Amino acid sequence: MRKVIYIVPLLLLLSFTVPANVNGAKAATILKKVSAVYKKYKTMKSTFTIKSTDRNDKSTKSSGTLWLKGPKFKLDYAGQIIYCDGKYTWTYNPTDKEVTKEKYKKKKGSISPSDIFSIYKRDFKNAYSGNSKVSGINNYVIKMVPKKRRNYSYLKLYVNQKTNKISKLSQYYKNGTTLSVLVSKFVANPKVSDDYFTWNASKNKDVELVDLSN
Repeated sequence: MRKVIYIVPLLLLLSFTVPANVNGAKAATILKKVSAVYKKYKTMKSTFTIKSTDRNDKSTKSSGTLWLKGPKFKLDYAGQIIYCDGKYTWTYNPTDKEVTKEKYKKKKGSISPSDIFSIYKRDFKNAYSGNSKVSGINNYVIKMVPKKRRNYSYLKLYVNQKTNKISKLSQYYKNGTTLSVLVSKFVANPKVSDDYFTWNASKNKDVELVDLSN
């Protein structure tokens, strides 16, 4: 059974003309505004595109949809649908008519599409890295360097200057690969019940359950 790759990309190089403490303070101010925006939402829905580019500049793209409600999420991506109620995940493969249930445990250092709206809360050294346009709109760029050793070097977070919403997240790997998640559409507070994030076996009796949660 195929597994969805939980990875998301982020931020720009630090300017050498501005002191690091100034860049850090400006990044903190921007991220404080971002946090204030997303704290207002109980639920979120976004459509996104993930682009992977290797060191030879060859790239691939794929799109998906994400629903969030607190720690719960539902992810429709790469031909699979993942349901997570914060305790378990159900990975459904429509082609194989199979769903795998597992205890939810995020891999150390991994980043998933569900992290894009909260990644800035983690343990990073953040610095303002200038401005850049995303889909023709001006964005602040924040470089995020992990304080602990990871399999990637740094992230870049792109924040819409008018709305203070996250537009894009890029992840830069040590092997030259870049992964970017571009938010193409965002819906605040869509109506979704808790059971939307749980696999419904009674409605999918023809689907085989592989239970790995015990």
